[in-house]
Amino acid sequence: MARRRRRPTGFSLSGGNEIFVIPDILCNAGGVIVSYFEWVQGLQQFFWNETEITDKLFRILEQAFTAVIKRSRDAKIPHRVAAMAIGVERVLAAKQARGLFSVAAILVAA
Repeated sequence: MARRRRRPTGFSLSGGNEIFVIPDILCNAGGVIVSYFEWVQGLQQFFWNETEITDKLFRILEQAFTAVIKRSRDAKIPHRVAAMAIGVERVLAAKQARGLFSVAAILVAA
């Protein structure tokens, strides 16, 4: 049950008790981040040891978690909505900075 998708209405079934829910996008981020680390290391032929990877992963997840909690409290919105809002804003910022396609994607396609 922990890895199954939840409907927003499912969160209200707690009988009024406050339950701290970590957004699924944060819960699943660790594996995606480590896969990215592996990809970067493979491209650069530069390898980190397990401690370095764990440290880098912890810092990224801690910053993301802190940002989600802050947004949730400041905007008085659920953690899940805060995480999604931050993610959409980051994608928008990247699209605006890079345009529709990044230079790297254009060079690879050529």
